[in-house]
Amino acid sequence: MENVVHNAPQSARRESFGETARFVATAIIAIVLIRTFLASPFIVEGASMDATFHDNDYLIVDKLSYRFIEPQRGDIVVFRYPHNPSIHHIKRIVGMPGDTISVHDGKVTVSNVQFKDATFEETYVLPGNNLMLLSDSRTLGENEYYFMGDNRDNSLDSRRYGAVSGDFISGRVVLRLFPFDMVGLFPGRVTHYTLTTSQ
Repeated sequence: MENVVHNAPQSARRESFGETARFVATAIIAIVLIRTFLASPFIVEGASMDATFHDNDYLIVDKLSYRFIEPQRGDIVVFRYPHNPSIHHIKRIVGMPGDTISVHDGKVTVSNVQFKDATFEETYVLPGNNLMLLSDSRTLGENEYYFMGDNRDNSLDSRRYGAVSGDFISGRVVLRLFPFDMVGLFPGRVTHYTLTTSQ
């Protein structure tokens, strides 16, 4: 007995194509909205954040939170490089608006309305990894931040290009997806800084 194949009506084929097109368009719009307003992937290039992050680490950047909360000292953020906004950098926030930041002999001190020449423990900087003795001192204005890489000896950061406006911040790192053995939420996060003033 022969198999009989019935051709689908032209209108049915058009309807099926239309549904597929609408699904694809909706998916594309959803992806664009998510990447624009909620989160986006970021692949680490270079060694400026060793040993917290390494070359080719695959991260997810939260782009929404800073619309409701202020960035905090110790947050790891992705931001547009001020001298070429098409390039993105990943660094840690060391200085906050209103701070006077001093970097001297490998030590960072902070002065503001609460503290004078205060220091804080930077456990993420490996011992012996702060030998590039770049000196800097500056007072941050409103909505200005001071960024430094955890790999202090191999980082292009605010010691060279100065304070960065918060308008350049794309978001904070919330998830590492690769390498698989290092998957985790808020990698490299500092939950609390204790600023100590020398007596």
